[in-house]
Amino acid sequence: MELSLENLPGLKRKLKINFSPQDVAENYQKIFKKHQHQIKLPGFRAGKVPQKLIEQRYGESLQAQTKEQLVEKAFSEATKKYELQLAYSPIFEKDFDAKDVKEKKEIHLVAEFEILPQVEMVASGSLAIQKEEPKVTEEEIQERSHALKLHFCTYQEVTDSVQKNDRLTVVIEGDIEGGEAFNPKQEPQVVQVGQKYLQEDLEEALYGKNLESKIELTHFYPPDFQEPKLRGKKVDFRLQILKMERPQNWQWTKENVALVSPELKTEEDLKKWVKDRLLENKKQELEAKKVEELNLVLKDHLDFAIPQKYWEDTAQNYEKRDVRFQQLKKETEKAVSEEKKTVLFKNEGQATEETLSVKEAQKKLAEFSEEFKTQALKEIRLDLYLNQIIQNQSLKPKEEVVFHSFQHLCRSLNMQPENLIKADYGKRIYNQLVEEDLKRQALLWQWRLIAP
Repeated sequence: MELSLENLPGLKRKLKINFSPQDVAENYQKIFKKHQHQIKLPGFRAGKVPQKLIEQRYGESLQAQTKEQLVEKAFSEATKKYELQLAYSPIFEKDFDAKDVKEKKEIHLVAEFEILPQVEMVASGSLAIQKEEPKVTEEEIQERSHALKLHFCTYQEVTDSVQKNDRLTVVIEGDIEGGEAFNPKQEPQVVQVGQKYLQEDLEEALYGKNLESKIELTHFYPPDFQEPKLRGKKVDFRLQILKMERPQNWQWTKENVALVSPELKTEEDLKKWVKDRLLENKKQELEAKKVEELNLVLKDHLDFAIPQKYWEDTAQNYEKRDVRFQQLKKETEKAVSEEKKTVLFKNEGQATEETLSVKEAQKKLAEFSEEFKTQALKEIRLDLYLNQIIQNQSLKPKEEVVFHSFQHLCRSLNMQPENLIKADYGKRIYNQLVEEDLKRQALLWQWRLIAP
């Protein structure tokens, strides 16, 4: 077998492969012998069927398998010899038919493909990300210690007015703007007043109230609120207090401190224990924040050649996902076919309408396409960069993190994990979560390189 590699512009490569008659015959014979002992035909023992008869029955299949093996061996040898990492399956400029194997003659093959780029790791000082050290204040330590005290102390039921630190069993229901009900089953919940269990105005409305009070108020949720059905919505709330409990006097005695953690002996031990955990939580929060910032900075920092097919496919996906683009494209094509001079462009994101000339609409479509291309390039470069970190550092998915995310998704879909994972889309979701976890680990590795 002879191999010849030609470097084309960019990441494109052309591989020429020549198989000698001996290569073809030897590979065909290996395939034949592999299957000969398995074939059974009437009148012959297994493994004793004549080659001519086998070829009459199974010749095409054996030839196809030989072709597949020849091509696989050629690319395996080429990737080692030329140190290639193919970006996707090759396109054969010159191919051969499986029937050519039957002739046992010289075979020529020409394939074009793109390779993955060699990406250099980003130096620690080349990214403008400010280092920060997590800090814990004495006030935060006191707040956390107080919250622990409220958790472990005993409570006595009361019937007077609500005070700070009271533990309440309440029903919070209401009407969400648009017609949907908030807590339609009127399920009760337990809240600790003064501990930020509720939105600030909801909590303030409870102070001074009692079991007979009727509490009503309107709350406006911000557009970026985490619960989708409440984002940017007005909710008319109704609150009813079912039970009021007040904490009793509680001191951090040796016995009470040990309730928090058995190794603790004194209140000073408790404060240090609280401080250490607050610092660890802040460190994790800060790290998550910096990793998110790093994700954005890397997209603008990375600049290297990528396979053309990658960004073409990704840019097309951007176009398909963008409602504005698809709507404007449809209206523009309709206007051209009907020989109209204007196009009505509805910007759903800003809830606006705009009348454009056909030329203006075509220009805007071109601008959208260029924007999609730019975003696609950034996304692909980042993916390739993180994948190289994953490969170089031999990163493995953290199963407990992935499964926790999967369980959270199952709860939101009201499905059992074992049922979702059986579905094809469930497997795709799980694999996507694995990929996200590996990329998160790669970003963490890069961040720790910057801020050890």
